[in-house]
This record gives sequence, structure tokens and C-alpha cells, in this order.
Amino acid sequence: MTVDEFIVWRDVKIKDDDHKRIVRMFYPYLQSVSGDKYLLPSILGKLLGIDLADAFVTTGCFNGVNDDTPAPYGDVDFYVKLSNGIKVFVFGKRPMDSVTLKENEFVILVNSDTITDHVVRKENHIIVF
Repeated sequence: MTVDEFIVWRDVKIKDDDHKRIVRMFYPYLQSVSGDKYLLPSILGKLLGIDLADAFVTTGCFNGVNDDTPAPYGDVDFYVKLSNGIKVFVFGKRPMDSVTLKENEFVILVNSDTITDHVVRKENHIIVF
């Protein structure tokens, strides 16, 4: 399935170029595309630097947050909640203000066009690549 087919199939509302970049990067890891419910947690675990081997996605949304969880920095590009309670907020651009995250919340700021090994883990569960 191409990214354009995925966008239509899942009715993703693309907000801007940064959002479309995030969709392009992460959609191949979704169970609905790959059939593997551990694939997205695996790649997120590598980016976050934590073991998510037994976790699976309970909520994943490219259209914002759909479970009443307030997103840090406002409108999120990709939101994932895992079976172990971990919540991951992915943004395509770096916000200017800083936020305090809960113990089970992580923010990934994506500056790259691809998922790379060049990951910087900042304080307060903020990861940049």
C-alpha cells in the first residue's frame, strides 16, 4: 500500500508538509499495513531507548489525539498509546516552549526525513532525531 493509498484508506487529514512527512515515515510500521502488531512498538522502543518488546498499540492516530489525552505542544502529528500505558507524541517540527511530561509520556521531535540512528535523548522524555 502506498502512502497516498493509506491516507485515503485511513482518512488521514494532512495538516502540512511536516505532518505528511511523519505519516510517510511511520505508516509502514502500523499493524493495519504490515500485519505485525509489535513492529511499531519495536521502532518506538529503539527511538525512546526503552524495552517495548511485550507492548502493542492500543491507540494510534495521525489525526490528533482521540482519547482525551492532552497533547503537549498542541496539535500532534502522530499519537500512539501502547498496551503498557506509554504514550508517545510525535511532532514534525520543534516547538519553542518546554513542557513537563508525565512518567509514561514521551515526545519525539522529528527533524529528519527518515528514521535514523542519530537520536538525541534530552531530559524530560524528549527525543530528537
